[in-house]
Formats: sequence, C-alpha cells, structure tokens
Amino acid sequence: MNHIAPHSRKPAGSIFARPARGPRFKTRANRIEELKKRKFDSTRLLHCEGWILAGPIDVVPLAPLDAVLLLTVAGHRLATEEILMEALWPDPDDMPDYWADQIKVRVCALRKSLKQVGAAEEIINEWGRGFYLRRANK
Repeated sequence: MNHIAPHSRKPAGSIFARPARGPRFKTRANRIEELKKRKFDSTRLLHCEGWILAGPIDVVPLAPLDAVLLLTVAGHRLATEEILMEALWPDPDDMPDYWADQIKVRVCALRKSLKQVGAAEEIINEWGRGFYLRRANK
C-alpha cells in the first residue's frame, strides 16, 4: 500500500507528500466525545494523542503551545514574558521575531478556552510584570 495520501499531488517517493490521516485523529475525537459524557468538578488538562482541556461545562481540544502556556502560568506565582518565552520556544532559533505579540495571542486563546469549559480559574495580566492564574469570582 502506498503511504501517500490519495489526494496528494506529490510523486509516490516524495518526502514532501502529506501522509494519510490515520486512526490517531479519530482516537482523539473519540476521546473528546467520551469525556463530554462525564461530569468534571474542576478544570483538567489531559493528554490523549494531543492536549484536551476538560471542565464542568465542556471539553475542548487545546493547541500544544496553549497547553505549555497554561502549565507555565500555573507553575509560577507570576510568569513574566521572559519565562513564557523560554517555555514556549526553548530553542532561540525557533522563536518568532514577534514573540511578545504571539504570547498575547496565545493568552487570549487560552482565556477563551478556559471560559468555554467553565473553568474556575482565570489568567490575569499584571501590567508590566506578567501573568498569573487565580480563582475566578463567581
């Protein structure tokens, strides 16, 4: 069987051809559907073929950089932009030129995901100093 996806325009031996999507993606989707049937009393970050954020209201997939950001903010009293930069891009060659803006975009996406799952925690920006995680007032 050819390992190249049938919709690929690359030749059969090309290293640039996209491999066919296998059961890996179905497994994550199935796991999310299973988790949606359960009831969580707190926010949980799970890993099953990719990161999953589960909460009292919903279960959503999470991007790898957003998961690293959440773990970093949760692990520090005050996570400065330099701490987040080193956590998100440990190799300086991989770091984008606009890394400060990228952190703000990731924090915004993570806040949206936390709100969507009904998390009791929220990410707070202490202007000029960094970010921290605190229990939301509900």
